[in-house]
Amino acid sequence: MTRTIKSSSPALNVPYELTFKIFLLCLPRNTRVRPNRRTAPLLLAQICSRWRVITFSLPELWNSLFLDFDRRVQYDGISAMLGFESYPVEATIVTLVDCWLSRAASYPLSITITCTDPSRSLPPNLIQLLASKSRQLGRLELRISKSDLEILNDIISGPFPMLQTLAFSVAGPVAVLADHFRPRTSWNREFLLSSPNLKALRLGPSLWEGFPSGITDGLITSVTAVEFPTKEPDSAKFWNILRAFPHIEHAKIWTRFGAGGVSSNVTTIGLKTLVLPHGSFVLNHLRAPYLSALDVSVGGEESLAITSFLRRSECTLTSLHIRIWARSGWDVCLAVAPSVIEFTLTLNSSNESPQTYFQVLENPNILPILRTLKMRFFPDYDCAQVYDGFFSVLGSRARRRSLIDAELVLIHSQEEPPHPPIVEDLREVHSLRGNGMHIVLGTQRTRKKFHGDFLPYQEDADGYDIFDTPTPLPVCFAPFQLNSSA
Repeated sequence: MTRTIKSSSPALNVPYELTFKIFLLCLPRNTRVRPNRRTAPLLLAQICSRWRVITFSLPELWNSLFLDFDRRVQYDGISAMLGFESYPVEATIVTLVDCWLSRAASYPLSITITCTDPSRSLPPNLIQLLASKSRQLGRLELRISKSDLEILNDIISGPFPMLQTLAFSVAGPVAVLADHFRPRTSWNREFLLSSPNLKALRLGPSLWEGFPSGITDGLITSVTAVEFPTKEPDSAKFWNILRAFPHIEHAKIWTRFGAGGVSSNVTTIGLKTLVLPHGSFVLNHLRAPYLSALDVSVGGEESLAITSFLRRSECTLTSLHIRIWARSGWDVCLAVAPSVIEFTLTLNSSNESPQTYFQVLENPNILPILRTLKMRFFPDYDCAQVYDGFFSVLGSRARRRSLIDAELVLIHSQEEPPHPPIVEDLREVHSLRGNGMHIVLGTQRTRKKFHGDFLPYQEDADGYDIFDTPTPLPVCFAPFQLNSSA
């Protein structure tokens, strides 16, 4: 590096063990590492010779790799590790990736690879390299073309003793999601039968429809979390597959159809978390007596399905997230969930005045022991009405001394964010904060995606998820400043 760094520098005299822990804290929170010379671990190796030696000697810094082949900048740092300044070309990608992963020694590997263009293949021999690391895979997340996934299925074999998280999705345009469910894509059943420590299974549409045959009830006992979409109106197969995982605790299910093909309720004893982003009709045939967290979308008659499900399950729900897409009886859902202490309300439709929702939350009989309230409003709502209603709810709840955390986020797609509250409102916020309530007011900008257009690269996308829909995509989060002088 430079000679201005002297050996007497406090940073260079930190004990090795402490330096090691500090370096680990420099990695992304989700531990998916994008190779880039401006971030850890490559940045750490450029500071000085001592840090370079430490960086290259710590396997924990190199056992994660996230490659996105739609954006070259996300893996330019691989060549930097070997001292090359130029971007790696396809002929050298596999060698550089192998070099990166070899520094992980025998630690479990976390590998995330995306290539959202279905007509584009991964660099030659990269899939073969993945297959050669099968015994060391700890987390494998792939969103790649159907042809690449089929190659992987043909050449990879178990066992997978370290594998805990498996996520597959076939790349395809978001705009043709209806066609995304077909054709079905088969995948290697060895990932299930030869992974004794597998905890989380997440499958894209065509992959779930191509679920390996011959998987019998209760066979996959290690899996505790599943995520999948299903598009079959007659979903008897859906329930049969679900029974293959007897110890499910967390489930995220994408479907817009009712759950047909069953004559009685299906009871999931261990289910604790259930997320239904699009459609709640699956609840019509489900009973979950130990459910503690529910995340659902509400529109039209779906509120009846949710209410009936909660009454039938007799569960002690503590966390509830409701996304409202159309006029609905969402308030009825709240009336049957008095044990909720954390409630999130996302409003995607402006068919009703925001005061309608705030008035419900001011009712002392609704969510009587609520401690955390989060509200998210999409465009077309009047900001002044939203602020007035939100602060009114906080004041009402403050008098009951139950609410301790509150958050309001205004989501927008314009260059200019919504205007902040007026000074008088901010004074009211300061008063509530002075009495011990934690309050966050903010805006979140979205960027829509049409017809498969690529979205801008996010260097700080710690929350990246290869399954989450890119619309809306959080581009920035700018909390309003609550200055004490206001």
